[in-house]
Amino acid sequence: MSIIENLKDSCLLEHGAGEGTVKMHDVVRDVAIWISSSLEDGCKSLVRSGFGLTRISEAEMSQSLKRVSFMHNKITELSDCDNCCPETVSLLLQGNLSLIRISDGFLQAFQSLKVLNLSGTRIQSLPQSILQLSDL
Repeated sequence: MSIIENLKDSCLLEHGAGEGTVKMHDVVRDVAIWISSSLEDGCKSLVRSGFGLTRISEAEMSQSLKRVSFMHNKITELSDCDNCCPETVSLLLQGNLSLIRISDGFLQAFQSLKVLNLSGTRIQSLPQSILQLSDL
């Protein structure tokens, strides 16, 4: 039996939307986020996936965030971010079907970015600041 089947049998994974796809159970995901956020290495995460958000709250953004996820919301535009996130290495924005624009100043706040997922958005062009993200 495969590992995925064992996890499904243990109710840690459940059937996803597409045929043959699986997704992590919401409770398991929340516990994993809580555990990773409480680690002593300072790897802080901000996960606001599937909340129906139309914009990113700058109040939640902080300099100590390592991983940020705003997947599957209703965000339309990413404006300049005054609170820099220089240590963020992962920014997940996929599934924001209404997202059409990223401002140049928004990406400048993420100088350590290694992973950027914009799949499932309507962005047709990226700002020039993406060229400054040497680790991406």
